[in-house]
This record gives sequence, structure tokens and C-alpha cells, in this order.
Amino acid sequence: MSDSKKFNSFLVYNLKSSLCYPFYYLTAIIFILFVILNFFIRQQFFSGNGTTELLMLFSSVPYISILVIPSICYKKSDSVYDDFVPLSSQTKIFISFLSNLILFYSLVLFFVPISLIINLSGSIDIGQLFCGIVCLFFYSVALISICTFINISINNRLTSFLISAIVLAAFNSIH
Repeated sequence: MSDSKKFNSFLVYNLKSSLCYPFYYLTAIIFILFVILNFFIRQQFFSGNGTTELLMLFSSVPYISILVIPSICYKKSDSVYDDFVPLSSQTKIFISFLSNLILFYSLVLFFVPISLIINLSGSIDIGQLFCGIVCLFFYSVALISICTFINISINNRLTSFLISAIVLAAFNSIH
């Protein structure tokens, strides 16, 4: 089997194993509900005081990411079998990072239909939507890198989750 087939099959395996756990879906629902409720209710969108500016939509992501990204990067119970995969450890780490990035960014892509719904009430700036999604990509790459490093460094799953959340909360409170 060639290296690219091993790479692809291990990536698909990681994605499928993450999607088999209901914890990912619970995390996704919490993420999307938090972002939607923060935008529509906190901004008082339906009271007439709200605006179609997407800044409030994207500004809530760092706060919920404190729990969502460590939840997505959380080691699954079947990850103990990853040692038997005939790939280098750097490749396995990169695949873990890439699968976590795909899982989180699939949640970020829900901003497109949310923005289209907001567009029904007024006009949205497409450039603001595009820049927000691109900035969230770079933001998620940085946070998932940190969480992946912490997961590699600490063997205990719960401890690595808690330390990841604390580190992300500290980074979030700096700005």
C-alpha cells in the first residue's frame, strides 16, 4: 500500500471514528446554538435595534471555542490502536490535526446559511463574510495546533482537555 493511500485511509478512519461518537454532534449543536443565540438575542436582532453586520456573529466564536476545540481534539478511546498504524508519528500527528481541523471547520461553514438567513432581513457585506470565514480558518489552525500539542504532551485525556481549555481561556482573555 502506498503512503498516500495509508495517509488517506487513516484520515478517513479518524474522521469516521470522530463522527461515530455522539459527543461531536452534541458539541456541534452547542456551538451552533451559542453562535445563533448570541447573534440574534444578545444583539436584539428582532427588536428593530439589530443590524445585519456580521461582526457579532463572528465575535462569539472565540468564547465558545474555549470548550468546543478541546472537545473536538479530545482523544477518543480507540486512539490507543493508532500505534499499530504503519505511519510515522509525525504523519499520525498531522492527520490528527487535519481531521480535527476538518471537523471544526465543518461547523464554521454553517455561518454561510446563517448569513443567508440574515440577508433576508437586510443586506450583508459578502466581503465581511469571506474575511470572517478566512480569519476563523487561521484562528482554528492556531487553536487546534495548541490543543494537538497538549494532547500529545499529556497522556491523560481529561487532564489534556482541562489544560487545553485553560490555555485557550488564557489566550482569549489576553485580547
